[in-house]
Formats: sequence, structure tokens, C-alpha cells
Amino acid sequence: MLFRSVVSTTQSVCDAVAADVGWDIYMLKAGTCGLTASQAGNSSYNAAADVPVSFVVSKVSQTVSYAPPNKTFGDGAFSVDPATSAVGEGFTPSYSGGTSGVCSINSTTGEITIIGAGTCSVQADYPGNERVNTGSSGAKSFTVAKKDQSMSFSQSGKTFGDANFQVTASTDATGSGSITYTSTTTGVCTTTSSGTVTIVTAGTCQIAAEHPGNGNWSQGNISASFIVARKNQSTSFSQSGKTFGDSSFNVGASTNATGSGGFAYTSMSADVCTTTSSGTVSIVSAGDCSITAEHPGNGNWNPASVSVTFAVGKKNQSASFSQSGKTFGDSSFNVGASTNATGAGAFAYTSTSTGICTVTGEIGRAHV
Repeated sequence: MLFRSVVSTTQSVCDAVAADVGWDIYMLKAGTCGLTASQAGNSSYNAAADVPVSFVVSKVSQTVSYAPPNKTFGDGAFSVDPATSAVGEGFTPSYSGGTSGVCSINSTTGEITIIGAGTCSVQADYPGNERVNTGSSGAKSFTVAKKDQSMSFSQSGKTFGDANFQVTASTDATGSGSITYTSTTTGVCTTTSSGTVTIVTAGTCQIAAEHPGNGNWSQGNISASFIVARKNQSTSFSQSGKTFGDSSFNVGASTNATGSGGFAYTSMSADVCTTTSSGTVSIVSAGDCSITAEHPGNGNWNPASVSVTFAVGKKNQSASFSQSGKTFGDSSFNVGASTNATGAGAFAYTSTSTGICTVTGEIGRAHV
């Protein structure tokens, strides 16, 4: 039969406990475990001599898992609990590492603070005891990415002919240089690198703003588009009065619009005056003559319309009237005045010396 009893001679290191079959040996801590096996005798056999045995009990290796996640510059402080294979030992971890300019770590709490973009290296360590070796995660690295800039940029509409003006974009990036500006629609507007914009034509102006970024901030880009409206023309149109019978004449409106063609003229009172599209006016009758001048505008100027009204006065007639002498007793005779007026009806005659002569008003027949 096998040994009947096993006794530990180093009970602080190991212990022997009888099992259903044989003996179970329990390791209590690292060290040298000493055991003595005994076998009692019987009617046939003397007791056997005790058999001592010893062996080394090594400490258990401790595995530590520690994996801080990737972060972005500007993220808040954070902690990651390291996992240990020595569960139940009640170990408290300690921390070390950190990378200058990138991160720091609290050696007690393990809180990691982000300082800048780059690669952060940290380490978690667990203590050991009489049963378990110390454990270390070793240096663990994670990436702190550059932060994307938050930029804003807007510009209200402008009008062709407006003076140069300044545009300004903003960013939350700090310590990373100044914003530079570029026009992406140079046919409509141009800009200096510092953002002084010049209007070239009407249309849609787009300005791109670029911020360079730095070690902690990614490059930032943003654009602003705004409408450059066509400019309203400033027009003038005047004409002094005329008299029926005057010769045809030219009228002329003026405008500050450039490169946009000439005026087209229309009479709004054709019974008094007419005009060609180029502005040659002909008098038809006395009255009020109204002429409208229309300017078409172009890509930069809005169309314009302006009117002028002037009086066409009546023309003074040039009349003549003469009669040779008569003798008392002469027969009635006709008198006749003449005029250059056309379409103005017949003369009406009246005697201003009825004691000497009378006259028929409608036909000018005189009686002496």
C-alpha cells in the first residue's frame, strides 16, 4: 500500500490534506515546501522509515493588461483601469510615464492629462506579495491626434461699385499663425492675403480662408460666398421749352453707367412730339412733350428709365393787311388779310370806324 500519512514540515509554505485517494498538497506561498511521508507497520511488516521530501514553490507570474485609447488634443483628462491576473489579491496599481509636451499621468490615480498632439507613453504596475510576482504592463503608447479647427466665416452682400472692404474669418485654434485669404472667383472679386476685397464685377464672390494649424491643430479651411448685386444707374435728363414750328432737335440723357450701351428714346405724347430711338425730336403741335429715355444696363448695371416733359408753346402768327384808298360812292369791295398760320381758320373782320365804313365780319366785304 501507499504511504498512509503525509505531514508538512513547512506549514507556512505548504500543507498536506488527506483526500479520498492519496493526499492533496496546498501551496500557501513561495518558498521551500518540506513533506514527510510515514507508513505504519502491521503483523507482517515493521513500520517504514519516514521519507522526507522538499521542493521549491515559486511565485505565480502576474499579467497586467493596460490599453489607453487614442485621443485628440483638447480632450479632457481620463483614466483607464489596468486589469491583472492576480484577481483577489487586492493589489493597488501605480502609474508612471507620460511624454513631455504630449501627456502627463498621476502616479496614484492613473488620471492622464492631454497636453498636446503626439504619442503618449504610460505604464501601469501592480505590486506582488509572497505568492505573486510583481506585474507590469510595460510602456503602452497611444496617439493624441491634432484637433480639427472650428472656423466661421460670413459676409453680407455687396453692390458693384462699392469700396474695398475687409473680410474676417475666425477660428478656435490658438497659437497657430494668421488666416490667409484667396479669391476663387477672381472675375467677380479679388482679395489680398490679409483679406482686403476689391469688387470687379457683379456676380457671386467666393473667398477662401485658410488657417495653417500647428503641432496641435489641423489645418483649417472655410469659404464664404456672397452676392455682388448690379448697381443702380444715376441718370439725368432735361430739356428747355420749345415752340411750335421749331426745327427737329436732339435730346440727350446721361448716366454714370459704363460699358452698357446708349439710351433709347420714346415719345409718350405723340400728338405733341415724336422722336427717333436715338433722340431726334420733331414738334407736331403745341402742348406738353414727354420723352422717356431707357438705358439697358449690363452685367454690372441695372436698367434705368428717366423721363423729361417740356412745354411746346404756340407760335406767333405773321399776318399782313393793307387796302388802297376809296371814294365815297364806290361799290362794296372785299378786303383780305393774310397769315403764315396753317389750319387755324379764317380771319374775322371788324370796322373800328363805323361812321365812315362798315365790314361784314366773316368775308371782309366793306361798305363806304
